[in-house]
Amino acid sequence: MNYNTPELVYDCLASITKQIDFEYEIIVVDNGSDKKVDEEKIKSYPNASCYLLEKNLGFGQGNNFGAEKTKGELLWLLNSDTIVPDQSISKLVSYMEADPSIGVASPVLYNDLSCIETQPDYYANFQTLKTLISRRPRDNASYDSVFFETDIVVGASMFIRRNIYEKIGGFDAKIFMFMEDDDICYRVKQLGLKVIVFYQSKIVHLQGKSISKSKDRKKMYYRSQDYFWQKHYGTVQTLIMKVIRWPIKMIKS
Repeated sequence: MNYNTPELVYDCLASITKQIDFEYEIIVVDNGSDKKVDEEKIKSYPNASCYLLEKNLGFGQGNNFGAEKTKGELLWLLNSDTIVPDQSISKLVSYMEADPSIGVASPVLYNDLSCIETQPDYYANFQTLKTLISRRPRDNASYDSVFFETDIVVGASMFIRRNIYEKIGGFDAKIFMFMEDDDICYRVKQLGLKVIVFYQSKIVHLQGKSISKSKDRKKMYYRSQDYFWQKHYGTVQTLIMKVIRWPIKMIKS
């Protein structure tokens, strides 16, 4: 999905074409960008289609739109600011296809092409009243097995089964941006399915290149956080959360 980063889209598609060795289709959704992708250039890549939306539908609805255009049994939701550095994604796909207990999977996300430094927040535990002051609280993962389970993986490079995606209705359309990945993983886990990080696969995520940094982003995050808590934890815990969050919100505003 593109939002004002057309050159990154082309780089991402070039890496897919070079590294992906299994059957695939590519759906590029331009989410109401001012800097739109070149539709003809997109179509020059193998198995690629392009859709130019008139307005920005938000992260979740943009992905929902793209998912409706696909035919495969496994969806790969991939940000424009990502690079596929090698052919290791095929290992994740094969493993997920062989284990129906996995609902959502993510590769390990790295900061750059050296694939040495992992991103600190690409997986997390669900927020609780106890861990609220942590941006994305998580347990330390052990890399001594094929995968590890977690609560949340970010939507930058998320694999999800189509039948599960359709069963839960995709991303919640009421969340424009932020915590949409928390919400979809929460609903997948409610079905009794695993959310995992598959440590043998890699993606480079040039984090946040399509999002400007502003106070509006913080307001949007808090709005999404309020909605997530009310939806999944109820009114009482949401009110307590807001009280705990208030000094943090004042300091960062």
